[in-house]
Amino acid sequence: MARSPAILAARPARPVEGRQELKARATREALCRATIVCLDRYGYSEASIGRITQEAGVSRGALTHHYKSKEDLIVDTVDQMLHTRLEQPLPGDRKDAELPSEEVIRNDLLWVWKGLDTRNGRALVEVLLASRTDSALQDRISAKLQTWNGVISTFILKSYEAKSGRDEDVLILWDICRVFFRGLLIQKSFVRDREELLRLAESFVQLVASGFRPRQNPPQ
Repeated sequence: MARSPAILAARPARPVEGRQELKARATREALCRATIVCLDRYGYSEASIGRITQEAGVSRGALTHHYKSKEDLIVDTVDQMLHTRLEQPLPGDRKDAELPSEEVIRNDLLWVWKGLDTRNGRALVEVLLASRTDSALQDRISAKLQTWNGVISTFILKSYEAKSGRDEDVLILWDICRVFFRGLLIQKSFVRDREELLRLAESFVQLVASGFRPRQNPPQ
């Protein structure tokens, strides 16, 4: 499946890097990957510097060379998680165009859920929960999240339309879906297994899929 041009344009091309820059970037990426693992495994408050450096296989000194604080590391990790999500294949340019529109919508929404119920998705939700009461963290990531949301909204408007004909309605429907799916991750403690979560997701998708459809004539 092809990626949306708007998605591809969201990430600028990297400048040419020398040997030291490549080594430094590799260390930062290893630390961000380890942070994601620890956020998913232990939660935000227990994702300590010690656990992160152990998971990454680097020294505390290497971490502090690149990041002055855990907050700095979390902010960079959020960047990595958002970029990773944008680089995943999106449900556009489908091979299933012959399917009824509601089935296409159901498939696309379940794709969103399955993408969120991953290590990266769960780690991002941990950061979002922490930022609710951590104003400094919230200030540092809110602009990134809003920019990311704008890119996604552009893609949604090019790909879907509300049956009401109003663009704001399709954006609201997609926002409702994303809010529900994030909440569903928290619901995990109340259910027996992931299959039950999937059944809840499928039931929700069945309820909202009738509200919009693939856009027939995407705006230019």
